[in-house]
Formats: sequence, structure tokens, C-alpha cells
Amino acid sequence: MSSAFHLSLFAVLAAFVCPVSPSLAQSGKASDVRDPWMKPPVTAEHLHYESFKSREVAADVSYLIYIPGEYEAAGEKRFPVIYWLHGIGGGQQGVPGMVQHFDEAIRAGKMPPALVVFVNGLTDSMWCDSKDGRAPVETVFIRELIPHIDENYRTLATREGRLIEGFSMGGFGAARLGFKHHDLFGAISLLAGALHDEASFQQRHGDLFQKLFGGDVACFQSQSPWTLAEQNAAAGKEMKIRQVVGDRDITLQHNRDYDAFLTKIGIPHTFTLLPGIGHSPGPIYDALGEENWKFYSAIFGKVSRPPSGTVEKEGKPDNVPAGNSGKSKEKFAFEQFARRHDRNGDGVVTKEEFSGPSQFFERLDADADGSVTAEEFEKWHGPEELNSRKVPR
Repeated sequence: MSSAFHLSLFAVLAAFVCPVSPSLAQSGKASDVRDPWMKPPVTAEHLHYESFKSREVAADVSYLIYIPGEYEAAGEKRFPVIYWLHGIGGGQQGVPGMVQHFDEAIRAGKMPPALVVFVNGLTDSMWCDSKDGRAPVETVFIRELIPHIDENYRTLATREGRLIEGFSMGGFGAARLGFKHHDLFGAISLLAGALHDEASFQQRHGDLFQKLFGGDVACFQSQSPWTLAEQNAAAGKEMKIRQVVGDRDITLQHNRDYDAFLTKIGIPHTFTLLPGIGHSPGPIYDALGEENWKFYSAIFGKVSRPPSGTVEKEGKPDNVPAGNSGKSKEKFAFEQFARRHDRNGDGVVTKEEFSGPSQFFERLDADADGSVTAEEFEKWHGPEELNSRKVPR
């Protein structure tokens, strides 16, 4: 295995806006995508096939989750999460093999125990919200699946406790979503990413260019990992990022170009070139060997051990470090609450936006006007109640 860093320059893509049609739940077209949202189950030790009810598509959405053996015996211990994004085609047949590798490494102490969520990105979504609104894959993942995981599993629900990793199309997705949602993810892992720019994407996937982006160049560029990396370069400098690709991989040139681009805009990252490896995740992991587990350990080694001064509330709360940037505990808690439920970012959570139990919302909504403000939340969640009530998730 060898590593190389490329310093050539690459032209910067301009940022554009890609308007998306109303959600399927609003348009009444949920039946058009209902079946693809439920993939067939696959089995392996410690691998669980689960689903959640999506408001966005008015359908059940499946996912796979690996839960390490020590999870059940670990009491209240919380675990970091790897969100793994698949390539084009969306098949899950290779997941049991990957789970076995993760499980063996964790058992051997090569990496900290972590949950691994294998996300449903349909067949060929490029991990974007389609322009016509029929396949809101990004929204379902970011706005619904991540909160669902944090609500139902003992996760480290902070950006430092989340890594986004993807192969091929999933690498395109991990790059664009990792940079765009840098408040949610602390690290990005790109394995043979299909890191197309607009020209190469149109040339190789002309049908998808029409299907996903409506043939609109500006729409593609607004969702491109190139544009989003540049727009979020300052945040990217604080992230841990790796690129890995084989020297026989069909995406090699795209990865070389993206490596040069990240270097040009000042985003630190590693670029690993694997000799003799083609376009397949299994051989990539095998070729990386121990370096792969060292990468996860470098990201999760510290957050897997609760820091001193951490306050844990009853239920499934976020960790609230004492003296968190001068914020009160209740203010910090509202920010976490709003990040999960405030879909339009106006600082108020409406009954329609809230995805938790209705009785929790009614308790929070002091004036019964159908919305929860910071003042209402903080009053309910005041210091005297902080450790005696469950925080709605």
C-alpha cells in the first residue's frame, strides 16, 4: 500500500440553488416510491434489519444496523456511529461480509466499539433530494433517520460521535453530505468515491442527470461535493477526512482531481492509493489492513470514553459538558431539541415538525398554540427538572 498527495490545481465550481418540489407526503405521490424504501433483509451475527415510519415519504423506510456484542452488557455506555452509504444499485448482499470485518476488529480491540448503520439510499439517488421531490433521500437520511437512531439507541449524539463513510456513489454522498452537514459529522471517509463533476456525470450518467437534477446544471452543481466542499472549507479544516482508491479503479482520475481540489482550497485530508486494487469495497478494506482500524480509532478513541464533567440526563440524552461554552444546560438542550425537530430553521418547533410522542409535545406547548418556543422548552426543562424528566427526542 502506498500514499500519494497531488498538488495540481482544479477549477472551482460555482454554487447554485436547486429548488426541490414539495415532499411526497404533501404531494400525495408516496406510493410511487413506497416499495424501494423497504429493501429485503440480509442476515449476519449482530446485524439487525429495522425500519422507521417516514413522514417525508409517508412510508416505512428500512435500514440495517450492526450492534457490537458489548452493547447490551454496557449499561448506560454510549457508542459512536458510522453511517455507511452504499454504491449505485443499492444492493445489500455485501453487508454481512463488512459486518464480520467490523465485528472481528472490535472483538480484537483494533477499533473502539461502534454502531454501524447501513443507510437506504434507493438505487441511484446519488444521496441527493431529487429536483422533482419524488426521491428525497437526503432529507429522509438527515432529518429522519439520524434522529431515529439517536432516539432508539445509546449513541454519542454529537458530531464527534459520527462518521459518514461511503463507497462509489456512496462516496459522492459522503462527501457532499459530510461537508454540507458538518454540524452532524466530525469525519468523512471516501472509498473509491464516484466524485464526478458536472461534465463527467452528464457523460457517464446522462439518464440520471435528467432523472435526479431535471437536466439542470445549476441544480447538479448546488448538490455537488465539489461545490459543498468549497462552501464549507472553513468547517472542513476541522474535520478528519480520508480518500482511498485503488490504482486500477475506474474512479481513480476523479479521486486524483478531488484530492488536488481539497488541497487547493486548504482542507487537510489523507489520500491513499492502493496498488492492484479495482472498484470493490472488500479488497479496499483488505488492502488497507491495520491502517483502516487505526483510522476509526483516531476518530472515536477519545469520544468513546466519557470525559470528566459530563452530565447525563435520564432517558436518551445528549452529553452536556459542564460549562458548555457558557451556555446553560437547558439552553444547550433546546438547541439539540431544535436541531432534530425544527425543519425550517425558524427557531420554533411546530406540532407538525415534532416527531416524538404527542403527549410530550403537549407538555412542552405551555400556551397550547401548536408550537414550542425556546422559552417554553427552557421553562419546562429548567434546572430543577433537568435530572428528573425525560427529554423528548
